[in-house]
Amino acid sequence: MQTTTFLHDDKELLVRVVKDCQKSKLQGTQGSWKDYLKAQTPALSKSDPSTHSLKTLAAFMATLSRPQAGMLVGPHREHQLHQRQRNEFAARLSQTNASDSGQDAIWPMVQQTLCHPRFPENYNFPSFQPGWTQMSSSSLDTASRPCLLSLDCEMCETATSSRELIGLSVVNEAGSTVLKMLVKPAGKVLNYRTEVTGATDATMQGVLYTKRDAQEAMQKLMQGSVVLVGHALHNDLHALQLDPTAVIDTALLCSYKYANLVQIQSCGQFGMLLLCTSAFSACQSYLVAVSVP
Repeated sequence: MQTTTFLHDDKELLVRVVKDCQKSKLQGTQGSWKDYLKAQTPALSKSDPSTHSLKTLAAFMATLSRPQAGMLVGPHREHQLHQRQRNEFAARLSQTNASDSGQDAIWPMVQQTLCHPRFPENYNFPSFQPGWTQMSSSSLDTASRPCLLSLDCEMCETATSSRELIGLSVVNEAGSTVLKMLVKPAGKVLNYRTEVTGATDATMQGVLYTKRDAQEAMQKLMQGSVVLVGHALHNDLHALQLDPTAVIDTALLCSYKYANLVQIQSCGQFGMLLLCTSAFSACQSYLVAVSVP
C-alpha cells in the first residue's frame, strides 16, 4: 500500500492521476476508483475526480501498490515541475530590460506570446504522457540575445491520428536549413495530404526515422539559449510531442491588419518556412505597434 503524502497544491496533479487510473482501469486493494467511491461515499454518485477533495483522492491513491502509484505519479510530478519552471521563467522574463542587454525584441516577443490569452489553452500540452519530451528552461539566459530557430512540421492522417508527424524542417535566422527529416508515421496512413506535405508512398519508402529520433534531433539543436519560432506553433509541437519553454508564435503576435507581411504561401513540402523566416524581421519591426486582443 502506498503512503505518499500529498500537499494542498497537489490537488490538480491527483485529479489527472486518478483520471489516468480510470482510463487504464487500474485497481487498488479496494477496486477501481468507482468501486472505492461506492464503498467510502455511497451517497455521492459523481465519479469525476475534480469534484472530490484532496483527502479523498489521496486516500484512493493509498490503495494502490507503490509501483503502481510511482508509475502514475512520477510523470505528473515531472510535468508539475516543468510548469513551475515555465512560470518562474515567465516571472524572470517580466523583469528583463531588453534595452540593457541588446537583445532586440526577442525576449519581449517571447513574453507577449506567454502572456497572450490563448497561450494557456494552446500550449497546455499533456507532456506527462508517454512519448513526450519536455525541454528544460535552465539554459535560457534572458540577459543575453538567444538563438532563433524556426520549426515547421508536416502531418498526415493515420488510422489513429488526424495529425501524425511525417516530417519536420528547421531553419535559422539566416534562412539556412539546419534540419530536414522525414519521419515514419505511426499507424496506417489514410491520407498523406500530398498537396501540403509533398509526401507520397514513393517519397516515404525506406524512411526509418521515428518521432523519437526527431525529438532527439531537436534536443541537440536546442542546446543553450534557444527560442523556437513558428506560426500556430502549438500544432507543430503537438505533432512532434515536444514541450519547450520559450516560443514565439506569430499567430498570436501579428494581427490580420499586417497579415500581408507574413502570409502563408503554399510551396509544397515545408512551405510554412517562408512565414517563419519573414517573421524574424517582420514581427520585430511591428511588434510594438501590432497586438491581437
